[in-house]
Amino acid sequence: MASFSQDRKWLEAKRAVGNLNWLEVIRYYRSINGTNVFVYSVIEGDKRLIADVLDDGHILLVNKHGEPVFDSYENVLNSRKIFKYNEDFLVRDFCIGSDKYRVVLESHK
Repeated sequence: MASFSQDRKWLEAKRAVGNLNWLEVIRYYRSINGTNVFVYSVIEGDKRLIADVLDDGHILLVNKHGEPVFDSYENVLNSRKIFKYNEDFLVRDFCIGSDKYRVVLESHK
């Protein structure tokens, strides 16, 4: 079974960005088509997948019901994080208004 230490794209993202800002590591990882590392933000017991870092200062997250939600960059950056590695994933498209987002989700086969 593979892990974070064997995910070349995750290691590249950490090297390129550094370890201080996990949101930027996630942004870079997704930009190079990284698919196996999932980072969750936990705020007040609510665990949400960090799906994308948007240019408007918000973060696209997926809540426990599989629905897209937004939060501020600062709130998510300061939240507790849970890091998971999973080789099983699925891709889901979300349409929010006129914007379309392609999100990599952890699969629980």
